Amino acid sequence: MLRGLILLLRVGLYALAWVWLSRVRNWQTNVGAIPRKEGRQAAREAIERALALDPNLAEAHIQMGRIRHQVELDWTGGDTSFQRTIALEPGNPEALRQASLEQLNLDVLTKLFDWTAEPLTWIRSMQTVGTGSPRSSFSWVS
Repeated sequence: MLRGLILLLRVGLYALAWVWLSRVRNWQTNVGAIPRKEGRQAAREAIERALALDPNLAEAHIQMGRIRHQVELDWTGGDTSFQRTIALEPGNPEALRQASLEQLNLDVLTKLFDWTAEPLTWIRSMQTVGTGSPRSSFSWVS
């Protein structure tokens, strides 16, 4: 498969091949087959090339969303890419799944920031768990 992918890339005009190269480079980086910095850069460059060749390719927007979300921790940018995919292919199951996960992450972060705004209230509410003693609620704290 990789040889066929390389052949398509040599032609340089097949955007979907660039998407798959980006996915392969990202996977190779995740499993430690190539150095992290080099692999992340190669994955990003490949997906940018795919989008330059075909800006309306849904698969390219999904992969860009993955890179933004998982690698760059740009959750807003990731969501933008996933929403673009849904606009291009409304029933795309991977785009819907990624957008749902993105929303879940944003909801969790929102709650986390709400918690940090009121830490003492949260800690006091946790004191009623168990025997009511602060130490029983946080038994892992020595």
